[in-house]
Amino acid sequence: MNASCFNFLQRIKTLRPFILPIIVLILFFGVYMHSNKNFSSLTPTPPNDCHVRVDGALYTDHDVIYISGNQHFHTQAAAEGWPGNGTPSNPYIIRDLRIEKSGVSWTEDYLIDIRNVDVFFSITECLLIGLLNDPDTKEGIHFQNTTNGCIINNTLLIDHRSYYDSIRLESSQHNVITDNLIFRQDTTFHTLGIAINLQDSNNNIIARNSIFNHSYGIYVTSSHHNSICENTVYDNRQYGIITEDSNEIMIENNYVYRNYWTGIYLSESTNCSLLNNTVFKNGHSDDDGVHGRGIGMDSYHTSLINNTVKNNYGDGITMGWGGSNNLILNTHVVNNSGYGIRLRKLLNSTIKNVNVLNNHQSGIIIQGSHSCLISESLFSKNEGNGIWIEDESQECTISNNTISENQKNGIYIYTCDRIFCFNNKVRNNDKYGISLEDSQNIAVYFNNFIDNNPDGGSQAEEYQFFYHYHFSTNGGYGYYYVEDVSKLSNVFTHNFWYDWRTPDNNNDSIVDFPYPIDGNIDSFDWDPLISPYNSSSFHIMSVPQILSPKGGGLYSGTIHITWLPVVDSFSHEITYTLFYSDDAGKTWILMTIVQNVNSYTWQTTSLPDGKDYLIKVVANCSEGLISEFIILDEFSINNSLINSTFQSADKSNQSIQVTIEFSLVIFIVALTYSSYLNRKRN
Repeated sequence: MNASCFNFLQRIKTLRPFILPIIVLILFFGVYMHSNKNFSSLTPTPPNDCHVRVDGALYTDHDVIYISGNQHFHTQAAAEGWPGNGTPSNPYIIRDLRIEKSGVSWTEDYLIDIRNVDVFFSITECLLIGLLNDPDTKEGIHFQNTTNGCIINNTLLIDHRSYYDSIRLESSQHNVITDNLIFRQDTTFHTLGIAINLQDSNNNIIARNSIFNHSYGIYVTSSHHNSICENTVYDNRQYGIITEDSNEIMIENNYVYRNYWTGIYLSESTNCSLLNNTVFKNGHSDDDGVHGRGIGMDSYHTSLINNTVKNNYGDGITMGWGGSNNLILNTHVVNNSGYGIRLRKLLNSTIKNVNVLNNHQSGIIIQGSHSCLISESLFSKNEGNGIWIEDESQECTISNNTISENQKNGIYIYTCDRIFCFNNKVRNNDKYGISLEDSQNIAVYFNNFIDNNPDGGSQAEEYQFFYHYHFSTNGGYGYYYVEDVSKLSNVFTHNFWYDWRTPDNNNDSIVDFPYPIDGNIDSFDWDPLISPYNSSSFHIMSVPQILSPKGGGLYSGTIHITWLPVVDSFSHEITYTLFYSDDAGKTWILMTIVQNVNSYTWQTTSLPDGKDYLIKVVANCSEGLISEFIILDEFSINNSLINSTFQSADKSNQSIQVTIEFSLVIFIVALTYSSYLNRKRN
């Protein structure tokens, strides 16, 4: 094997003293250029795209091999004349054997079975053939509690009609499986076979194998710190590569294609990495539609970086079902039959610098997810929306993307809360640049909207219906009746609209008339820009929108004040000055001055009770630009209510305690100066 083996070994998270000896073993026995071994009529014919080769040396026919323990290995090696002594510098070598079993002659469970061994050894350049129509499990090569073994450059044809593994490792560590051809030749029946199966096995390498025509190509269960690199895995009846309940698995530089359901799937796995893989043409179609996906996962802290996911039936990439803290970076997701990317019930995950193009549904759909970021990406020429967020998703950010030429809306937000859309370029989408429906606390600011909805009027729309979602802080929701939907708190401000650039008679870079938003509640962008927004072209500061406490509420004791961090287009340092008023804003009293935070704990026990309290936050950048925000309605402070309870009698004359509970405000993001708002509205 060449020097790339060193790279595989270095990727394993936990290095052991055995790693260097394995490298030595691989260097001695890794790759032989061979072409003409004598096969019988059962000998498989590798496909044209298989990289495994055979040479002209004759195989030696051999019966099945069973070894248990180091001493047994020493004894058998001496009896067989196998070279080596089991040390790192001189491993035992099992080579050039043909082990073939079929029908009633295959009475053993394994062709090669090695257990409880930690001597150094290699199985290389062997031909293993097993054919059987039997309900019992059969396997080609089996390691149990075995360390320091190498399976190199072998051909395995295990055509079992029931359950089988071509190679299986159980509770085995620091082994290498590389440059093997592993396949079934008979495609007329379906089995539950696995080409390479790792169970409770850690720190192993699976590299440069060709695997096809099994149920599963590579299956890793309850195993950690393994590396799966440079394999070709295709035409399997279920999944190409799958991990379950496994941690720190490196899946890199693999070609995974034409697998019937899914190319790569990670289930309940943590801290895994998928790097530089090409995943294409996985899944299938039938009379019921398309099924499967390119990559799927319900895992945690997993990174997908520099992958190409294309031409798959179903979705390109699916993440969700409780996963969190995942990353998709520098990845191409192109021409998949479903959504390009689907995030379902995901938490704290990032999509950055991805190209999502020509997918047959929307470019990305986010459903029921919290705190996700979509940034610096391209969503173009998808048959649905460019970006679609729905199903009670909350606190997600869409920033610095290009969203263009999609057949529906550029951005579509449905039944969501606290979604931030800023600094995006949204152009030439067939429907609206952005569409909001039954959502609240959506902030749309500093975006450039160009030539969207060419057959309509506005480039944006907002629809709110009288029965509206209510979101709670724990992620639940229900419906409530809204008598005046115009009071719902979505904001469009400081966007550039290509069809609305004049007049600007006062030369303040703001169009003198607000931009109208289509829909049923008369929304406007009150401060449309006269030229495209560029964060480096002019100095703008957003407003420190107060998130809590809520105007109109009743408070006592400690009040936790939070506000939206200010965005300064020149990235200046921001200082926040907090004031309160107890007379509805006639006078203001300094509370505190803070930097680099957006919260403050305010102790009110020394203040007089009253119902005319207000809070103001003033943001000052280091170059003197100022913006401020005042809470919208007065609130009350009554410290006599601290820990108060009310007693009432039920039918059994028992008293119950009612705890007074106040909810925090759901914010409105309004990135504009109050003078502009007043001028526009008047």
